[in-house]
Amino acid sequence: MLNETSPYSAAHGGRDDAGLPRASRRLYADIRALDRALLQADLSAARAAFERMQRDSPVIADAVSRHPFPAEPRPIRALQTLARCLLQGNLPGARRAFELFS
Repeated sequence: MLNETSPYSAAHGGRDDAGLPRASRRLYADIRALDRALLQADLSAARAAFERMQRDSPVIADAVSRHPFPAEPRPIRALQTLARCLLQGNLPGARRAFELFS
């Protein structure tokens, strides 16, 4: 799970009742929703979850919007591939890319 020093939590401050950064909890929920949608082969839900991930994490949104370079770290390349596969409606490819990301 993401911790309070994670760059994903920097954009949204505050903590929830369990003491976790709200941004981390939202991002974790987004990732779980994307995982469920991909497992259920629900393209619409997968796209919505991925959009929420980008909205809740400027770091992820920035990584997805970059031009892909072979030298990018593996998680960033996986996010870029995931975005491309979701846009193309390629659920098997999206699932593979998600597994590389997570």
